[in-house]
Amino acid sequence: SLSLGGILYSYAAMEHSMRKEKGDSFIGLSWKSLPDASILDPFLTSLRHLEPKPQFSTSHLTNRVRLIYASDSSRSEECSIILPPLTQREISQVDLRSLDGIFINMISGFDLMLETLEWMRANTSAHIHLDVHALVLGDISQRNGSARIPRGVDHWQRWLSCVDSIQLNELETQWFASPEITNENVLIDHVRLVRSKALVITRAERGASCYVLDKEYHTQAPSTSIIDTTGSGDVFGSVFLYRYLQSHDYESALSDAVEAASRNCEIKGVEGWLA
Repeated sequence: SLSLGGILYSYAAMEHSMRKEKGDSFIGLSWKSLPDASILDPFLTSLRHLEPKPQFSTSHLTNRVRLIYASDSSRSEECSIILPPLTQREISQVDLRSLDGIFINMISGFDLMLETLEWMRANTSAHIHLDVHALVLGDISQRNGSARIPRGVDHWQRWLSCVDSIQLNELETQWFASPEITNENVLIDHVRLVRSKALVITRAERGASCYVLDKEYHTQAPSTSIIDTTGSGDVFGSVFLYRYLQSHDYESALSDAVEAASRNCEIKGVEGWLA
């Protein structure tokens, strides 16, 4: 059966985070599938802090992703249906200069082309946070039962140049800059010292780390009764960026993001955030 997932976890976490804030809102720069409207609309219309526009309507089906878990922290993904990438034509409907932050949270890895991100970077001073996850997953599945194989990201240096902070899990630190860099410590030093970017590594039940310039922060995850880990990275990234924009403090943003990701493991589905 189909269930809501992916970027909608980010929407749900943002809605939850903004409940006690006055005047804050967020914009969804993503497609809205018309064939899947009956599934999406009840959830989207319940988000009081989501701006009603833009709505990038499409006749394509929403991404279909099948997750196969070997354990709570180890899984493979199958993705045989994906939406077309957003282009400058759609994104230019929004005044990028008015945004405080932008969370690049791709589901297929082909949701946004590098050239489009470079155009966005040239037209905004917003803090751009990139979740690397789908970028390293390689080609989409050609059929059900075909898991995606991790690979290095083409032009990873250019991706890095466009963002202010970057989020990876421990496996992704080995793949993002491969074959040039496959060691976590070398990647950390390159990102924070050579590129002067903040690098965030999520470590599942061991919490997360943030490295920026000459500083590093580590946050332990609270004890959690795991029900479902799906969407935890999506939740982590959105809360990390939102809290950083509020405080300009990476340490507190990291702590809040770990707490939110841990909470996500204790609820079932995106709807659990809005209960």
